[in-house]
Amino acid sequence: MRVFIIGTGRCGTTTIWKAAQHITNYTAGHETKPGVIGRYKGYPDNHIESDGHLIWTVPRLVAKYPDAKFAVLRRDRKDLIDSLARRYYMQGILRLFHADKRHKEKQAREEAAAWLVDCMYAYAERFLAAQFKCDFRIFNLEKMKTGDWVRFWDWIGAEGDFDKSLKEWDIKHNTKVGDCYE
Repeated sequence: MRVFIIGTGRCGTTTIWKAAQHITNYTAGHETKPGVIGRYKGYPDNHIESDGHLIWTVPRLVAKYPDAKFAVLRRDRKDLIDSLARRYYMQGILRLFHADKRHKEKQAREEAAAWLVDCMYAYAERFLAAQFKCDFRIFNLEKMKTGDWVRFWDWIGAEGDFDKSLKEWDIKHNTKVGDCYE
């Protein structure tokens, strides 16, 4: 079985990957195949892949792995928007969501990040869930330490060192976001 963790970026995919490394009956990777959407080769069996970019490949993944599980990782909307706006100033997909020439302004970047977040979550949680009959769950970054990690662990039938995996949620991974604000 394969487990795909998708999100918006800046939502905890690195932390969940670190926690998943304490699971012994799965391998775990974070963005192991970046930039290969068009040249997709596949993922090994009994693997957890944590990659926000995979949100755009779910139809292909469902077709290739009909028994796969899909987890959408959510984060507090305000914190997520702030992190995206700081990190991805006119980079990657965020630049496609800029509606005007004010992209250097903090407010314009936050508006673009909000639009991106709302579009991606709507796509993942409404369209994908309705369109594809896959095993699909939503987990919240802020609730991982208090229950969502247990739900995830049980959902995938994880084995390994649960206590060590739980401690990863106390560590802030991938915190260097840069500051693009003026």
